[in-house]
Amino acid sequence: VNKALMLSVLSAFRRGILEPLFDAVSPDVVWTATAPPEFFRFGGVYKGVPGIKEYIALLLSRYHFMRFEPKLVTAHQDEVWGLFDVEALYQPTGRPVRFDLFIRWTVKDGKIVAHQCLFDTAGVLVQQGDLPSMVA
Repeated sequence: VNKALMLSVLSAFRRGILEPLFDAVSPDVVWTATAPPEFFRFGGVYKGVPGIKEYIALLLSRYHFMRFEPKLVTAHQDEVWGLFDVEALYQPTGRPVRFDLFIRWTVKDGKIVAHQCLFDTAGVLVQQGDLPSMVA
């Protein structure tokens, strides 16, 4: 059930449909984007649906998602982990970025109560042109 929730919510997100996400979260959800806010304006901790709306506005102000495909989604009790292949257009420069995104949800009574996402921030900064590549 929790695995299906992640797959359906993120499939809708990929298509730009946000209502399933808002419907799936607990009113007191804690939404953590593990990324340094000085480089990724959406990085940090957000609370409740208003916080998630702020997070999404910040995220979509910089990135247009072209691909958000599940590679692996697994669930055990109230924890759901997903690994996604993501490709996005970094709008300030028009450069494409591609990375693996890890998402962990804690789900209680069918509602997301905690979210954490992780990705290779340095790799994304290099692809965006914000960090020099050290490859000779």
